Amino acid sequence: MMPKVADFGLSRFFDDNKTHTNATILTGSIGYMAPEYIYKHEITKKADIYSLGVIIIEIITGARIDPFNSTSYQESMESVRKSRLNLQDCNAFKHFNHSICLKLVF
Repeated sequence: MMPKVADFGLSRFFDDNKTHTNATILTGSIGYMAPEYIYKHEITKKADIYSLGVIIIEIITGARIDPFNSTSYQESMESVRKSRLNLQDCNAFKHFNHSICLKLVF
């Protein structure tokens, strides 16, 4: 599995005194984009953390978010939610204490 990030680098373009900016054209992969970026075109440093969170979910669950097979943001988020619910079947838990791993994730 090779996770791809929407645009971690967008927050680099901030001036020191700016906390957010607006984008006129969405760039990146929909499954990794933060909701405020998709709906309001607001790019914040939090969007990078959101993208990182999606990648962490992919790594922990072993399930890839495939934004290219989704027709909407809601479908991508449903994929993330289902991955989170299927953690009991996750390969990452085979060699670790199940309850400790769940505490770390949730």
